[in-house]
Amino acid sequence: MKIIWKNFSPVQKFLIALYGVCVIWILIVFVFQLRDATFSYLEGFPLGLLPLFGGFFGLKLSKKWRVSSRDLARAVTFLSCGLITWGIGTAVFFPYYNLIYNIPAPYPSLADVGYVASYPLWGIGLIYLLRTTGIKLQLKKLTGKIMLFALTVFPAISSYYLFFLVARGRGIDFTQDIGKLLLDFGYYVGDIIILSLVLFIIYSLSFAEEDSKIKPAVMIILIGFIVNYIADFSFLYTTTVGIFFVASWVDFLYATDMLLLSLGVTALDPEQNKT
Repeated sequence: MKIIWKNFSPVQKFLIALYGVCVIWILIVFVFQLRDATFSYLEGFPLGLLPLFGGFFGLKLSKKWRVSSRDLARAVTFLSCGLITWGIGTAVFFPYYNLIYNIPAPYPSLADVGYVASYPLWGIGLIYLLRTTGIKLQLKKLTGKIMLFALTVFPAISSYYLFFLVARGRGIDFTQDIGKLLLDFGYYVGDIIILSLVLFIIYSLSFAEEDSKIKPAVMIILIGFIVNYIADFSFLYTTTVGIFFVASWVDFLYATDMLLLSLGVTALDPEQNKT
């Protein structure tokens, strides 16, 4: 265990410690039944700070890739910016509605601006990350084209089923408020794009020999996005059935998701990958 801990950089150790704060916070809320209390609402601050720090540290790393790999530099930049916007939505705006208006799950709200913005940023980052894999070689093959189609259709169908028919018990409601309708559609499309890219990167993950050392970091990022998909579904489901509360197991999923994404991005350090 000590050997594993020593392998983490100081930045990553700090992120893990911040994740530990989130987990302890959630456990305290659960053990002492502090649902909808001020203490539970304040959990949004450490939860939001986790991706904020991960994103800022990632932006610093992106500069190191500009000479050796522009695609990786851009991938790290966009992934980091997505973390930052998500963190701002969670650390700044979400607690504002919790504490000032006593609304556990504000929707729509200013927090959604940060959340919605994170999806296109992450999507662009994953596209640049995809370019570092054997994607071009795969698309020249018929099997690659078939897989591209399948890995786009599958997330679209599964997301509609999970996010609307299961989580909300209905299809897209075109009679609801225009703001909610746009957000519903935006989150739905965002999750489809992210999951499709993640699945296709996993399929085409055939790095050149010199890039093999970044594979663990990339896999951590991909796992993080899968956890994010599960967390989004869990959030929609719990808010629909009326059992969501701040600092619940759903926030544990989001904290785990943000830790994985932050660790993955900060692990894409060219200096660490030289050794």
